[in-house]
Amino acid sequence: MDAPRGNALSPQTVRALSQAIYRAETLLGDIDDPAAKAIVLVGKPSVFCGGLDLKEGHTMERGVVADWVDAFEAVFLQLFSVRVPVIAAMSGPAIAGGAVLALACDERVAPVDGPFDIGLNEVSLGLSFPSGALEIARHSLPRQLHTDALVKGRRFDRHEALARGFVDELASDVVAAAVVRARAYLPLSSRAVGKTKLDLRYDALTRARARAIESRRIFVEGWFDPKNVMRRVGVLEALAAR
Repeated sequence: MDAPRGNALSPQTVRALSQAIYRAETLLGDIDDPAAKAIVLVGKPSVFCGGLDLKEGHTMERGVVADWVDAFEAVFLQLFSVRVPVIAAMSGPAIAGGAVLALACDERVAPVDGPFDIGLNEVSLGLSFPSGALEIARHSLPRQLHTDALVKGRRFDRHEALARGFVDELASDVVAAAVVRARAYLPLSSRAVGKTKLDLRYDALTRARARAIESRRIFVEGWFDPKNVMRRVGVLEALAAR
């Protein structure tokens, strides 16, 4: 990923990421004779993904925001449903939608030094989770982390993220470590791995799709709530002051 504002998920970046995932899937080849058995998703040198593009989203009209929700939810679920394992090489922070991207992957490697935190801070912006994002987080996070990570919206440093199961490994070279994890799938049957992976995700995908329309409506209403608009203004002003 290499997009403006810390890989912020603008509509343009969401489209580009969806196309990249599609191209990666087409390059996998036949499931019984695969050209590749895993994918590594890499961020920029200093950031994995900072989440939704608040700057662009702040100026959107209601209908555009609704379309945007459909688009980023679709890319979250697209990544979550890739038939081969996906390993996230997180060279820097993964916040809100960026954390959802990381959780949509099967394994996560974080940096051993440099700036890093990870968190699902939607509630701090007054926003509920769209159904896809929520189900991905519910599936990928340990049950005992749900209150802190989802309800309270806490952000975790690398050590607590590792200790509590938000990430799987700390490494000085996150891409190299992610590739090592990807290579661990080479001896395994792609058909068996893919079938098992998607079976494990079946309930989450079913719930996400069943609640997609209603959860989108609630998210859009929250986006335009005057109190949440002011929260967003505060975040944008803080970012601009850095």
